[in-house]
Amino acid sequence: MKKLVFIVSLLLIISIPLILLEGCIPKEEQSEITEINISVPDGAPALAIAKMLKENSQFEGYNISYSIITGGSTAINAAVNNNLVDILIAPTNLGAILYNRLKGSKDIKLIANVFNSLLYIVGKDSSVESLEQLKGKIVYTIGEGASPDLTFQYILDQKEIMYRVTDDPSDDEIGIQYESDASVLLPKLNSGLVEYAILGEPAVTKTINSFGCYELFSLNDLWNEVTETTEGFPQASFFAIGDILQPEHKDLLNWFAENSMDNVDWVNNNPTLAQETLEDNGWATPVPLNTELISRCNMEYISAEQAKNSITSYLSVLFEMNPISVGGSLPSDDFYYQG
Repeated sequence: MKKLVFIVSLLLIISIPLILLEGCIPKEEQSEITEINISVPDGAPALAIAKMLKENSQFEGYNISYSIITGGSTAINAAVNNNLVDILIAPTNLGAILYNRLKGSKDIKLIANVFNSLLYIVGKDSSVESLEQLKGKIVYTIGEGASPDLTFQYILDQKEIMYRVTDDPSDDEIGIQYESDASVLLPKLNSGLVEYAILGEPAVTKTINSFGCYELFSLNDLWNEVTETTEGFPQASFFAIGDILQPEHKDLLNWFAENSMDNVDWVNNNPTLAQETLEDNGWATPVPLNTELISRCNMEYISAEQAKNSITSYLSVLFEMNPISVGGSLPSDDFYYQG
């Protein structure tokens, strides 16, 4: 009995300093939590995190915050420059621009292609069935030299349809004109000042539901036609930036990929709930979500490895049209994340 009492007493003497020492360790060192910011642009790209926003999806060891960025490419650049984002959706060519600009200072890798083209040519004349019928007409688009403009020009080149920037095209050419953004272009389309325009979702559905317009052409389909492919062109992708690309965060990125794939089916099956969730988080959409609109977004999670060929082809086309559109040079193989 005395021996047992001695052993218990000895264990208490040994354990008390350890307990006291544990109490002296700062809490953050006992269980360190990594802060992660996942951001998407306002508009259709926000659909890619709707389920995660709804569930406030978290991964053990991380505090994950989700946000919707308003302000287009300018706001995306600012978020990256100020280290406010770890994972984001951006136009695929903007990711290439960031890759070239940040080279040597901060890693950025394409995780997956999420949206093939969301771009469509709309107009009020439903009898238009071929691009040749737009000769003598003016097609408005957003941003001279931006990817929608260059993609449209490439399609016209491949179809050997003449075009030029003009507000007075001849009968054998298509005129191209520009507006700064959809908020300027939509009222002109509604009033009849603009007959034809290249727009993305959800603006396309707005023009169909409210302005009496028709979806005349899908740029995705036109791209497939002239390139003899079936994948469409990878308009927007997920990117990982900075420290999140360190090996210790691989499990988080794998978890994010799984959740992103689940999100695609969830949005398709729950459009109303997706809309409510996004609007609660600052999403501004001009129309209710429905299966037709979601279908036009061509949302699909395609890993960097699977999408690499189509992305490389797409960026090569943009580079040939205007090297600045991809940051001056095509990204190397290390642009593509290998999980």
